[in-house]
Amino acid sequence: MSDGGGWKAGAAIDSFGVPVGTAMAGYAARDGSAETTLDPLTVSCLALQAGANRFALIAIDLIGVDEAMVTEVAQATGLPAASIAICASHTHSGPAGVLSRLHPADRDAVDPDLRALVIRTMAHVVDQALGALADATLTFAHAPAAGVSANRNTPDGPFDPTVSVLSARTPTGDPIATVVHFACHPTILPASSRVISADFPGAVRAQLPAADFGVVLYANGAAGDVSTRFTRRSQDVAEAQRVGAAVAAAVRSAGVGTVLSPYLEAKCRMGRIRLRDRAEIETELSAADRAASHVGQPLTDAERRIAETRAQGADLLRQMADRIGEIPDQIQVCAWTLGALTLIGFPGELFASLGLEIIRWNEPALLLGYTNGYHGYFPDRAAYAAGTYEALASPYASGASEELMEWLRDQL
Repeated sequence: MSDGGGWKAGAAIDSFGVPVGTAMAGYAARDGSAETTLDPLTVSCLALQAGANRFALIAIDLIGVDEAMVTEVAQATGLPAASIAICASHTHSGPAGVLSRLHPADRDAVDPDLRALVIRTMAHVVDQALGALADATLTFAHAPAAGVSANRNTPDGPFDPTVSVLSARTPTGDPIATVVHFACHPTILPASSRVISADFPGAVRAQLPAADFGVVLYANGAAGDVSTRFTRRSQDVAEAQRVGAAVAAAVRSAGVGTVLSPYLEAKCRMGRIRLRDRAEIETELSAADRAASHVGQPLTDAERRIAETRAQGADLLRQMADRIGEIPDQIQVCAWTLGALTLIGFPGELFASLGLEIIRWNEPALLLGYTNGYHGYFPDRAAYAAGTYEALASPYASGASEELMEWLRDQL
């Protein structure tokens, strides 16, 4: 807890290279490894101080991060682990091997050299940002990005079109850093792509020059069932740039917003979540098999993709069935108070309906998805009833996500 005095802020950014031939993460249907790099993957950090307390918000272009990364960065920088938020963009055009596994059904496959490089880069960027701490003002604003994202399972389903902007500037108005928060899967570049890329978040950064916005960090939100599946015009580099430009335009239109008072508090809680049992798994697989047998033609591209991913979800559930007892049933969720604004770090893919509920409880708040860990999908009850890919791929029982949200409401 801290109060008194003003904000201090510092920021830094660096990139990390991914060698040709590195396995890529994100798509079950991908066959092949990285052939080239389209745009550099980056690690950026906004460091804040209020009173004696410090906080480091780290944004990284990866499919996900794990809890051990937080510990390693804390040890390397001297910051308490509770004062660190590592937010993965969830790009599906980044490397595999940084995490030991993404899905509980996966086998461990760490690339130790690549993982060590990522940890070193994060620690270096945090140290640079801490070393640059200086008097600052902190503001929070938001604006809609119409037509960019949508619920990826049904076009009229819940999603949040809001682009939120957390800005740090010097007392004279010079930019230090801009955090861009937007809940959407970075899946414009398809499974057939072999290029390393940040996808549209990289295009967002490219559209916001440092002279006006300082170091730009991209943080994802409750994007478990949100993407550009129903809104994109193509799946190529030009489309990633178009979407990035639309999000950047929302950042520019957000304005100055609310000035945040210099108050900083961190709170972390460990909660339990209910796993599936064997009976539920068998019921879900039977329903998925029946649904697959009734898929007809012709399908739109979006409908075809839904059918494909549903089959992939069923395959993951079959693989997971014999390992359900190995899956952790506890997750840690952290909240960081920045004046009137609350940042809630969630270690997985939370559905939009649940993320919107958390925000309403804590408004103004930002739900930081893919943060400080990755524990898979957290679907709502409607997804289980519909047999979506995310529900089939989740290790958690129907209704477990809602139970966890109620627990979080009491804790945070």
